[in-house]
Formats: sequence, C-alpha cells, structure tokens
Amino acid sequence: GQGGRLMEGGSSTSDASFGWWSLFTDPNGANLYFAVQSGDGSTTTYLTAPISWTSNYWHFITLTYSATNTALYLDGALATNGTGITAWPGTNVLATGFYIGSDSNGVIQA
Repeated sequence: GQGGRLMEGGSSTSDASFGWWSLFTDPNGANLYFAVQSGDGSTTTYLTAPISWTSNYWHFITLTYSATNTALYLDGALATNGTGITAWPGTNVLATGFYIGSDSNGVIQA
C-alpha cells in the first residue's frame, strides 16, 4: 500500500531528484506527515502526527508553515509542531500544479 495524499505539489521520487511538497498519510492511515523534497537529493519530514479516524467523518486539518516553525492542527487543536521550512521544491515543480486528494496522476488518493 501507499499513503494517501491530502495535498501535493510536484512528485515524490526515490532519489528526491525532482521536487515535492506534500501532506499525506502512511499506508495504514495511522499517521499524517508533512514532507518536502527539494530536488537536490534530500527529503525532509517536518511534521508527523498520529491519527485514529473513523471513515465517513469530516476532519478539519490546518497546516501552517514559515521559515521559523511549522504546526499541524486537527479539528481545531494543535496536534504537533516542528521546525521551520528550510527546503523548497524548485520553480519547475510549481509549474506542474498543485493537487488536492491525490498525487499528480490521480492515483495515490486520500
């Protein structure tokens, strides 16, 4: 299995050579992650938070980020926070668009 993409820009690659920005779940749907591949071969995971959700219920997810910190709120409550963003995908990634609920191919759906 693969994790579901809640939002994504770019494309995750095994060698982190393209560039990617995503809020996603693990394959079991037990954790949320916010991670970035800058296109230089590195992947940085800024946030991880456990979740235990029942299907067919809405949840309000808020991700905030800046150069000094990151924060993830679930249903209005702070779930976790992390370091500031230091890695960004390149402009080539921005040109490919931004996707909500799946990857750029519509395959890895939330």
